[in-house]
Amino acid sequence: MSVSRSKTDRPSLSLKGSSEVEIELNPEGIPEDNLSSEKNVNYPISLSDQKSQRILNKILQLANYEPKSFVSEIENWQEKIEKEHSGNLDLMDTSLLHVNFAVSVILDLLSWGVDVEIVESQIRIVKHNKQLNSTTKNSSIRDAMSGLKSKAIDYELPVDSVEALKLIQNGDFNLIKILPSNQKDSEIFRTGITTWSMPYRGREGRSSRYVLKATHNGVSVPCGIMEVGDDAPFSPLRDKELGFFAPSRDSDLNAKIAKRLNSLRMCMRRENMPIDPSLDITDLQAQWIKKSLDKFSSEDPKIRKRMNYLSRIMKAEVALSNTDLWNENEVNAGIRAIKDVTLNRVHTEIVICGALPPFGNLLIGKMVAMMINHPDIRSSLDRDIGILLRDTFDFNKLEAWLPRYGPLLITTKGLYPRHSAQYNRVRIVKHEGYLPLRKLGSTIGQTMSNISDRTMKLAVEINERLGDKGVSREYGSGGSKRQRIIQKASTVVGINPAVMYADITRPVYGLSLVSNLQEVVLAGSKPEWRDLAGVIESPQEYEEKTVLLWRQQWLNTSLSRGSRVSSEGEDNYER
Repeated sequence: MSVSRSKTDRPSLSLKGSSEVEIELNPEGIPEDNLSSEKNVNYPISLSDQKSQRILNKILQLANYEPKSFVSEIENWQEKIEKEHSGNLDLMDTSLLHVNFAVSVILDLLSWGVDVEIVESQIRIVKHNKQLNSTTKNSSIRDAMSGLKSKAIDYELPVDSVEALKLIQNGDFNLIKILPSNQKDSEIFRTGITTWSMPYRGREGRSSRYVLKATHNGVSVPCGIMEVGDDAPFSPLRDKELGFFAPSRDSDLNAKIAKRLNSLRMCMRRENMPIDPSLDITDLQAQWIKKSLDKFSSEDPKIRKRMNYLSRIMKAEVALSNTDLWNENEVNAGIRAIKDVTLNRVHTEIVICGALPPFGNLLIGKMVAMMINHPDIRSSLDRDIGILLRDTFDFNKLEAWLPRYGPLLITTKGLYPRHSAQYNRVRIVKHEGYLPLRKLGSTIGQTMSNISDRTMKLAVEINERLGDKGVSREYGSGGSKRQRIIQKASTVVGINPAVMYADITRPVYGLSLVSNLQEVVLAGSKPEWRDLAGVIESPQEYEEKTVLLWRQQWLNTSLSRGSRVSSEGEDNYER
């Protein structure tokens, strides 16, 4: 704790968190030694509800405005309040709920490594940019994430390291999709995920789970797990790779995109609309202007959504039709409409990927990563459109419009800043040869993986009390529900959502399966596969080729590592 004096000679104190965690690199990925080391970000905590703020002020007074005492007071206060309400948040007064959320956020941030200052009777959260995602701090990040885990490790080793070595040399490997009815494999995933340092909270929306098993002499042993799901809506690196951006003004692609947007517009539902979406573009624009539909409003959110899509699509069509009418903002708005409806058909994210003990130190995590283009994983994208799209587009027409090639881009992320050893030099098999898994860049740290389950529960209660104004948790109503609910709750309470970002950049890796991604995604062109024979359709062929390539590339290193494993606790290479 440090103490200083402000210009008004009133005490200004600060308390540093227990673990030091770095703030993000800038979006361009400039190395930290090229960035200012003196910058910091300061977030005042000022609750929007006056009664809530008075409660928080009283806690400050009891702590005599001293940070260390303040932390102790809010811990005691939270324990008391939750005991009084027996953990039933629905019985908690809204003002108390808001304070409880703010207190929980502060405690989360302290454990993550931020500073808390009290300046002129106001709480301030301070994030320092002196150390930016240095790989030397990975152990601190690991410890902080482990502290957020709600479950202790309860995975039982299926074999010892000696037996594991025999399996990787002689076993057959199969990637098994975990079905809800398969309790044994579900239990392997449930207990196996407890060995990860990052807390696992499950997912809302599309997801599929898999277990990699090695079989030898009739005995099958789990050696890795994987989960596939939808990525966050905001992902600049992914969108750049897919081509979700406006081409140049004179690009030949513009006419093709305009045609694609026109066919998307023909898929729109027409009932209760103030204008027919299927009109010729010239007539549509004229009627739009005549009826002043830029000012249109409706009490029906479904109609508002449709009109928003129609506006974006129409204006982009016009802007793309003639270089003299070109408007980059309007083109990008139309491209976002294409992205909204196609993203989950052309992209998938590997959310969980790695080895289970005792296979981590034996480089089996790399084999799991090499399975990301497995035929069973590719088929996970075959699903119906979501609820939001059903309200805007005719289901059958949109299904016919959407691409049906499976994922064209597959991405995944490392757990820690700068670099992931697991994904280094990973190769994905094709009919002849392989494709490299490439590093696309680093995230900008705008996740809330550092926020505890306790804070999330409070955020959910706040969100539910908002009714229709809250974030829908219904399937098909948009991705990243956990983060959006926390952001919504923080805004309602009066806390800047940015204060809760983990600010830890993570390396992003990608596998692009076609050479004309932007043309396929934006213009509906046929894929030009990097594997001239197309993707491997047979699971058995894919697994056999993958295991052969892995053994050629990594088996000797794995055996060397295995011979040095002499005690438990060394199997932490992948996680």
